[in-house]
Amino acid sequence: MARSKADPVVRKQQILSAAAAVFTDKGFDKATMDDLVQESGLSKGTLYWHYRNKDDILLSVMEHYLAQKMGILEESLAYQATAGKRLEALIRCAMVEVARISEDLPLSLEFHAIAAREENARLLLREYLRNCLALLTSLIEQGIVSGEFRKVAASEVAISIMAMIEGLILLHCIDPESVDCKRQGDGAVRMLLTELTARDEITPQ
Repeated sequence: MARSKADPVVRKQQILSAAAAVFTDKGFDKATMDDLVQESGLSKGTLYWHYRNKDDILLSVMEHYLAQKMGILEESLAYQATAGKRLEALIRCAMVEVARISEDLPLSLEFHAIAAREENARLLLREYLRNCLALLTSLIEQGIVSGEFRKVAASEVAISIMAMIEGLILLHCIDPESVDCKRQGDGAVRMLLTELTARDEITPQ
């Protein structure tokens, strides 16, 4: 009887899940292929069949992780509501997601550390950032056109929003006891919407 072959997609997901756990626990530099073998329960030959080396695995883990984050962003912006409500939903959803996957947050720090010195990782993060900024800029512009937001430099506001979200995640990673992402996110939303909906005062003649 012929031996059935495992679904390559399932195998790859098994490897990536193991790699995410190992990289989170040990860090990318200290992790070895033997660690991945032990965590995944697969043979070293199977790992090398699907991936060329540890760097290749890391890039795939990053792609999967960033695709999930982009999916959350797109979902938050897709429903029918005012620009302000969608922006509010986006930031609050991002902060709730931080709490849900708090055990994976060190992996996010690992990606940024690797991207600082590895070109391929930096390109992945750059593409993710630019895609996020494009979606946020479009949302701000929609709010301006509808009259909901005052006239602002939409791209600059988008960068500030991304910096706020990523900055809160970073601070939460470093000191989760001091930085409550949900509470800080709610406060950031209020300040942001107050600024975006403020109207320039007209001085009486």
